[in-house]
Amino acid sequence: MNEWFELRQRLKCKETIDKVAYEQFKKEKDYWKQVIIRIVALVKFLAKYGLAFRGTNEKLYQKGNGYFFGLVEKLEEFDPIMKEHVRRVLNEECHVHFLGQNIQNVIELLGDKVRTEIIKKVKQAKYYSIILNCTPDTSHQEQMSIIVRYVNFNSSSMTVEESFLGFLVVDDTTGLGLFEVTCKELESLGLDIGDMRGQGYDNGVNVVSKRLQSKDVVLDVAIDEVGKLIKFLKNYREVGFSKALDEAGEIANEIGVNAEFRKKRLKTLNEAKLKECCYRLQDALKYEGESDIDAKELYTELNLTNTFLPRHVDNSFDVLDYIFQRSTTYPNVINAYKVLLTIPVTVASAERSFSKLKLLKAYLHSKMSQERLNGLATISIKSEILDTMDYKELIESFASKNARRTTLFA
Repeated sequence: MNEWFELRQRLKCKETIDKVAYEQFKKEKDYWKQVIIRIVALVKFLAKYGLAFRGTNEKLYQKGNGYFFGLVEKLEEFDPIMKEHVRRVLNEECHVHFLGQNIQNVIELLGDKVRTEIIKKVKQAKYYSIILNCTPDTSHQEQMSIIVRYVNFNSSSMTVEESFLGFLVVDDTTGLGLFEVTCKELESLGLDIGDMRGQGYDNGVNVVSKRLQSKDVVLDVAIDEVGKLIKFLKNYREVGFSKALDEAGEIANEIGVNAEFRKKRLKTLNEAKLKECCYRLQDALKYEGESDIDAKELYTELNLTNTFLPRHVDNSFDVLDYIFQRSTTYPNVINAYKVLLTIPVTVASAERSFSKLKLLKAYLHSKMSQERLNGLATISIKSEILDTMDYKELIESFASKNARRTTLFA
């Protein structure tokens, strides 16, 4: 007991026998953390602007060593941490320096972190839609871009987002082939196909859509019922539709309201018609015996919300935002509007991702691995997500994937 009390006292005073060794270890740990922070920052910069990392060689202070080594050399002129790191590398004092091909680990890490954040938001939203489109790359591989559309809620605002999740190599471009690749990817991402509420394709739409619907996914029929219900309420409240619905083809034409009609206000509400819309919507959103909404409760909530919504709230997005920011006691109304806003209008997001594909996998980089391509594309397209992340979180993730240096970051 005396020995234990003495040890405890020494620990409190930080006067143990390995004090010097521990301080040296802590100093080395802090050094490597600072090195990784700078390397992560350089990777984010190059990936964000679609710049090539490697040149004709991978040696410092040699001609043609590429943008990454060029930035390291420039940073070394002003930053003492990077100056010390470059000195160690040039003097061969360290074998693992994260300036060579191991930089691939950082690219994949950052891409994975972005996708993880997106999936977290999608699961929080629950309902989502997918947008798919295909194009051949420089190496003549068919690449399918997968985009997920969802309503993103946070403490300060609500947004409808279409987020890029990656490129998938597709060997079979038939409807069956796209269907199988899509289902496999959704499963690997941890997304429940039962929560899908819409689809957007540039080709293969009929076959893929029908195959997905054959899995009891609630899709196009829900669009019509949500639209009819929203039309009924909009007409009553003298409110117009969102621009997205105005562009939604046949659906928008069916539920759209012209400018002259918007000026008129209906004085009475047809309760029977409203109830009919609610029950039809409940049936349309039913999956495995359960529905996203309860028709009876939805009817009651709609009557209540109609009494306090201000007249200037003039589209579906603003209605949902207004209700969500002020009250969460109307779950059925919120779900109905969420499904409406989740429905994709165009496949423009997938088309835009192809511009990054052509920039990243150019002729001189035609042998780029699929993992590196997806990492770079995800960082470039969704760089704003990385900007909100703490470097400490990124470093911890990096340490867990690099066993040889894990103890330094413990």
